[in-house]
Amino acid sequence: MQAFLKFFGILVGLLVALVIAAALYVQNANHLKPELEALIAERTGIEVTLGGDLNWQLWPPIQLTASQVTAADAGRTIRIEQLALSMDVQAFWQDMSKWRVDEFHLTDTELQQDGQTIRLAKLDLTDFAPNTPADLSMSGEIQASAKAPAYPFTVDGQVTYAPASDTQVEQLSFNQTRFSTTGVKGVCDVDVRDNPRVPSGLPAAKETDLLPLETLLSYDVIGDCAWSEVTLDEQTFTDIETKITNLGHTLNLYIQAPDFFSGSMITEVDITLWPTPVRWHILPELTNVDSKQLLDWRNRSIDWRALFATNSDMTFTGNSLDELYKTVSADSQLDGQPGQIDITGLKKQLANIALLTRQGESVADWPDIWNYQNMTGSLITRGENQVFDFVLDHLHINGEGKINYLTETVDMLAHVTIGAAPEGSPYRVNPILEDTPLPFRCRGPSADVKCKLDEDATRTMIARALSGGDDTGLRRKLEQKIDEEVPEEYREAAKGLLDILGRALEDN
Repeated sequence: MQAFLKFFGILVGLLVALVIAAALYVQNANHLKPELEALIAERTGIEVTLGGDLNWQLWPPIQLTASQVTAADAGRTIRIEQLALSMDVQAFWQDMSKWRVDEFHLTDTELQQDGQTIRLAKLDLTDFAPNTPADLSMSGEIQASAKAPAYPFTVDGQVTYAPASDTQVEQLSFNQTRFSTTGVKGVCDVDVRDNPRVPSGLPAAKETDLLPLETLLSYDVIGDCAWSEVTLDEQTFTDIETKITNLGHTLNLYIQAPDFFSGSMITEVDITLWPTPVRWHILPELTNVDSKQLLDWRNRSIDWRALFATNSDMTFTGNSLDELYKTVSADSQLDGQPGQIDITGLKKQLANIALLTRQGESVADWPDIWNYQNMTGSLITRGENQVFDFVLDHLHINGEGKINYLTETVDMLAHVTIGAAPEGSPYRVNPILEDTPLPFRCRGPSADVKCKLDEDATRTMIARALSGGDDTGLRRKLEQKIDEEVPEEYREAAKGLLDILGRALEDN
């Protein structure tokens, strides 16, 4: 938006200079190009090259056409293939703030600034005057850098340009203006104005920067948009509302999607731009979202079907992905609501453990799909470090580990604890294994993590439990089993064997 503001500023300055030149030189304009270029530079500070034909007519109305115009100002360059102007002659003799342009047309125009390029196939303005809404129609494409793709756009609506004066800064306002670009369509009210409080000593811009600090700190922006369509990764969302406020060195963004995978999404973002380092605070919240639709969109292999809610409180520091990954601090909560989840992988691993109690078949016969009534979870993130706690009915999973955000890989150690099953539940294990944390190692790409029983951790856990050094309840249950099934004269010997087995496992 800031590029458009400066674009209009240069155009208005160029327009004023050309009209003044036409009034001063009432003759063949093409013979006077050098004088006109010098006059424009003197009056506006804009370096202009008039490469093609230049024609004007002063009465009635004022009309002006020019081709192959190049204008340069403070690192910005505009190239115009064709310019056409029609202006009310009576307004010419009034104060410039009261000028009114009947029609203003540009074709094949290009604006370059700080590596960013805006190409206009056409720009049409009617009834244009400073500080007055004008009808605007524009189409073209925008390219953030030479290596970035170009995105086509169209703009239709009303625009108001307010030049700088003794009482106000330069401002550009869009009122109920339709914006359309690749994957995005909507209507916006946006005000962009120069920020008179630009701080000094800004860090030099880097290619890894996520936010253009100099640009954001140079302008105040207030915007309210209603997006009828937003397409991300082939998924189209509708009726999305966004509000943006960029004032006082702080950028605030509010996003509301009332139809987000059958539920809703609200995200609030506060970014402190100055003083650096940049500080981020993000509060995403999902309500009644369809888990299967969301996971299918993200190409996740988990088969989970439920309406769920989640919220997070996230903070970051820095202005690059690497800095954000290193400084992320987040606390997230999950409420899965009643639903279904595929536990085939977990069931296979638990069956291997159940073989130790001679009840492997009972676990193998568990249904692959767990119809649960209760699912809750929490995740604490500090940089790469993760701590999680997850409850699925009488199954409890907790653990910790790391996520490498750059490689998108996971390495975590989880403990699965199965409590006593409620009446009628098929998800039962031998009482010896109830309430015993079973260690699982989860590794692989974050999109398809594989978890299996951690043999080393299992051996250590059993060894400590058998030797009485761990409060898992396994030793107590085994001793209870010995008391129930072993003759009294052999019970102490059997318990001694538990100690010997435990030490043997520790030695291995």
